[in-house]
Amino acid sequence: MSELPSSLSPVIAEGVDRAAVAGLLAALGVPREYLVSAVRAGLEERRAATEFDPTIAAGLRDWMGRVRELRRRLVGAGWELVDRWNSPFVRSPSGDVLLGVMPGNSATGIPGGDLRSESVRGVTMAALTSSNESFQLSLDQDLGIRWKAADEAKVWLLVTHFVAGGDHGRDRVQLELSQPEPTQEGRLVTEWAYRCCLNPFEPEPVLDIADDQAAQGLNFEVVAR
Repeated sequence: MSELPSSLSPVIAEGVDRAAVAGLLAALGVPREYLVSAVRAGLEERRAATEFDPTIAAGLRDWMGRVRELRRRLVGAGWELVDRWNSPFVRSPSGDVLLGVMPGNSATGIPGGDLRSESVRGVTMAALTSSNESFQLSLDQDLGIRWKAADEAKVWLLVTHFVAGGDHGRDRVQLELSQPEPTQEGRLVTEWAYRCCLNPFEPEPVLDIADDQAAQGLNFEVVAR
């Protein structure tokens, strides 16, 4: 990771300071399109859930899709998978950034909002976010993460919140890439060192052409190649 900009504010928003957001993403080595691709993949998984699935299926599939796509893209760019205690992260080539995915509350992506995790965090998050303070850790044996100093590996999270039928009756996903403060096991994540709020993502409308009536009147032009 490159040095974070010295003028970086604790909370930045893409709609207000696009240059600051671009600078932070560049410093972290996380292209914006990778984040959007992960959000889109999660939505595709969410749509695959049916009424016959458990009620948590849509949200769980969404999270799994985001994790899979984000890690797939970043590993292709030289990042490394990190899986300890069933918590999926990915580590930057320089070893100083650990990136994960987490559902957030309705304040996700809103600069003035009270951002919180959707659920309490376990022992892994407590251990990993300890590195977000500047003291020496020795977690190599337990977590298998090679750290020479605490500030070599800072945890950042892609935080997302799904809103069904948002503006204009369209679904949207609020998102941000943010760094949590150290979080104790069994508590919500409520404190943040940095929040990078991105513009909401609105997926393209989906046309169900399985419905004969919806498909009526559609004309398709076939172009020979």
